[in-house]
Amino acid sequence: MQNKLTAVIPAAGMSRRLKSLTENTHKSLLEVNGKPLLLRILKSLNASGISNVVIVTGFCSDKIKSSVAEWNLGIEVDFVHNPDYQTTNNMYSLFLARPFLENSGMLLLDSDILFDERIISLLLESGESNVIALRESPNLSEEEIKVIIDSSGNVKEINKTVNPSEAIGESIGIELFDIEATNALFEIMDHHINSLNQLNDYYEVAFEKSILKGLQIKPIAVGDLLCMEMDTPEDFEIANELAKKIDKT
Repeated sequence: MQNKLTAVIPAAGMSRRLKSLTENTHKSLLEVNGKPLLLRILKSLNASGISNVVIVTGFCSDKIKSSVAEWNLGIEVDFVHNPDYQTTNNMYSLFLARPFLENSGMLLLDSDILFDERIISLLLESGESNVIALRESPNLSEEEIKVIIDSSGNVKEINKTVNPSEAIGESIGIELFDIEATNALFEIMDHHINSLNQLNDYYEVAFEKSILKGLQIKPIAVGDLLCMEMDTPEDFEIANELAKKIDKT
């Protein structure tokens, strides 16, 4: 593992597709098999030896802060607030965490993912400097963040719009970057946000721009390790059953 590594969890959005479940709470606080998603993520980080965590809040900020305080996990959690969470996207939220990433690598995790904690170790122990967790799948739709690789096995494209037939799988929303790559990504986001005034993009846009500048990112297949993103009420039902399987491992 790197000398210094900070986990960043953007958790600012309103989750409009889950409105029936999230009118009064944040998606990351929804319970699957009796445990909130965010609690599961933080416990996974703790189990992997990662003690520096930044959570970017927006919608239901106070509930997220009070929940983390109540859990009392013994890890250092800093909070950054995105006051413009209704009109910006996760790149902007991630960019707000920049002051906490000085001279640090970054483990980036979406706040709405359920996953086997061993996936974090898979990335940390991959021997690669910059990696994304990949679920290999031949059945991809327009919704997933799809990944295309080049002839060297590095990520070439990572977005929702690529042809599913050309993709090797989907990004599950966990990425690891070393200090150099982290600094480069924030420079790209700075230009994108402050010079181009583009505030409503996904952070994968910064990944792709960094790749064009020469950054090599390796996809690490998670294999049989269970994981999923939770976007809809139907996903919530599926996640409850998946969490039961994860909790038995």
